[in-house]
Amino acid sequence: MTAAPLRRHAQPVMGTVVSFAWRAGPAGERAAEEALGAACARLHDIDRRFSTWIADSPMSRLRRGEIGEADEPEISAVLERCRELRERSGGWFDPWLARDGVDPTGMVKGWAAEEAVAILAAGGVDAALVNAGGDVATLGRPDPTSDEPWHVGIRHPWRRESLAGVVTLPPGAAVASSGSYERGQHLWRPGGGIPRSVAASVTGPSLEAADAFATALAVGGEDFLRILRQIDGYEGWFVTAEGTEHATGGFAWADPAPARLP
Repeated sequence: MTAAPLRRHAQPVMGTVVSFAWRAGPAGERAAEEALGAACARLHDIDRRFSTWIADSPMSRLRRGEIGEADEPEISAVLERCRELRERSGGWFDPWLARDGVDPTGMVKGWAAEEAVAILAAGGVDAALVNAGGDVATLGRPDPTSDEPWHVGIRHPWRRESLAGVVTLPPGAAVASSGSYERGQHLWRPGGGIPRSVAASVTGPSLEAADAFATALAVGGEDFLRILRQIDGYEGWFVTAEGTEHATGGFAWADPAPARLP
């Protein structure tokens, strides 16, 4: 029996393009399309609430001191999660280091993609991959007739149309990437200085946490990699400006010997 092919959709939101690959489950195509619409609406709602580029967003107003966390319960909950991830990362992920006020962007994009996946799952989608600008959450299997995992390309940090490699993700796993190659220098090391890597990726069961840990790895390099090795379920890889690569032992490249980064 051949599985129905994955359908695809792309939505500009959150300063990037969020792409969906999905397959309807037993509830049928109409239910799945309604779930997709609800997921996209949720992403736009998160963008309106958390964007630091929209001047009158609640997040922008909080950064200017016009409102407090108590005025926005969802922002308060996200910032509390950021505090927990700051502690888990040994301080290498720290949204309060941003120069213009707290900026949870390093976790929000991953959290938002997971929100979208949860809506798809609740709406009867059988399998999905949601890619929010390189932060990827998955649901189910790409082919229900096989045990084949998801394959996700990791962008080459200085060759825009190339890949550094391809990682494999089992059902429900996630991968997040961070670095200076897309937005320029916007990450800062605790205590000052510039990040130790130009690109970093982290895999694990939660995209929210993987997103924060990828930021921490981009900032901290080997210093954070030592911490990451002690966090169950998460694996990481990063590359320096000189092209030197470092990774945890379980980082799941699809090819066990991916091409180096010329």
